[in-house]
Amino acid sequence: MEPRPETNKPFTGSGQRKEADKFVFLLKGCRRIDTNIKCELTISNKGAERSLYIQAVSSTFVDPNGKTHKGSTSDIGGQDARVDITPGVDYAATITFENLPDQITRVQLLNLGFNYKSVQFCNISFVN
Repeated sequence: MEPRPETNKPFTGSGQRKEADKFVFLLKGCRRIDTNIKCELTISNKGAERSLYIQAVSSTFVDPNGKTHKGSTSDIGGQDARVDITPGVDYAATITFENLPDQITRVQLLNLGFNYKSVQFCNISFVN
C-alpha cells in the first residue's frame, strides 16, 4: 500500500502550546518582515462562548540583549483584537511589533496580553 500524500503540512515554527483561563494558545512562530516582527498564533476556547481581547500595548517581547519591546497591533481572525470565541473553533491571531532594529534575530520571551491576563512563550527563533 502506497503512503497517502500529505494534505496538511504542519507549520515549522515554534509550536509552543500554553493554556490559560480555558483558552489554548499555540504559537506557530514569529517572523521578521522588514523592521517589524509578526508572531502568529492559533487560539481555541475550552470554556463557554466569550470575548477574547488581545492587548497589543500590554504584549511585550524581550530581545537577546535584554531590551523590552511593546506590541503595536493585534488581530484575531482578521478582525480587531476583540472577538467572541466559540468553543471548539480555532482562530488565527497575530501580534505585531513595529520599527525594530535589524540586530534582533530572535525573541527570548514573548508576553502575550489578553483579557487583562498574560501568557508567556520562551526562546523563539524566527521562521522564514
